[in-house]
Amino acid sequence: MCRIEVCDAAMHAREEVLRAVRSTRRDGDLRWQRSERNLMSAFALLPAQGPAMKFTVTALVKEVDMDKSTFDLHHPDVRSLAQACAAQVADELVDEVDARGPPAPYLQ
Repeated sequence: MCRIEVCDAAMHAREEVLRAVRSTRRDGDLRWQRSERNLMSAFALLPAQGPAMKFTVTALVKEVDMDKSTFDLHHPDVRSLAQACAAQVADELVDEVDARGPPAPYLQ
């Protein structure tokens, strides 16, 4: 096996491990929840510091004082974090609407 094939195999194995870890979200693990909350908070705060398209994993982990490897356990890239944030906001909006009950009769 040549060097490139070995590197490709190692990268593939690493991605498989990360995918397996991400798929077993640790809902009961308080450290996991705290890290995810911190990442989402940092993602929400970074737009005030510059253009949204300039977000980097390095900037995010620096903001929350976290290792890049911890970020990698949660998300493969910044886009994945953005999607998770958007999904959380959408879930919160749906919960808010559901909590208000059925619409007034004149809105139906």
